[in-house]
Amino acid sequence: MLRAAGYGKTVLLADFVRTATLPACWYFLNQTDTDPVVFLRTLLASIQRVFPHWGHPLGPVFAHYLQQNALLVQATSAYLLDELCASIAAELPDPFTLILSNYEEINDNEALGKLVEILLTRLPRHVMLIIESRVIPMLSFTSLVIRDEVCGVYTDILKFSAQDISELIHLQGLPSLSEEEASRITTIFDGWIAGSF
Repeated sequence: MLRAAGYGKTVLLADFVRTATLPACWYFLNQTDTDPVVFLRTLLASIQRVFPHWGHPLGPVFAHYLQQNALLVQATSAYLLDELCASIAAELPDPFTLILSNYEEINDNEALGKLVEILLTRLPRHVMLIIESRVIPMLSFTSLVIRDEVCGVYTDILKFSAQDISELIHLQGLPSLSEEEASRITTIFDGWIAGSF
């Protein structure tokens, strides 16, 4: 999902999580997550928050490797992600969603990008990974595209037309808008309803 701040990406995801039947593990990324140690620990914690009885054998493994120097951590990160994905496959057989939100915060970090690419290719198929970002992630999606395992939601799909705005107004029980008023709102806010109301 791509768009600048304030256009409803997080609201849309929150609504998806609220209405979907799948459990959702949500990881809000920020600048400190460019450190592989922070990223791996927080990734593990975000999954354990939803599945508190999962992954306890991973704790000591992660703790051991993540206490090493930065070069060793970088060298073992792929191994740790393999262990995490294998544990998910073995212990969490039911579908769930993993959301990496605010991906733009780590998008320029090549080492983290490689970790996320490993995650993309090694997560079990029953786990849906959603990457929400204000920018196009600098990731290779080639293998996923070939297997038809990736899709994107771009800005044009999310924009409201004048008719959409009129219908929303009606659903909210607010006074109706004329076609001209709805068109003006659409033009002023470029179809972004989060900016409109």
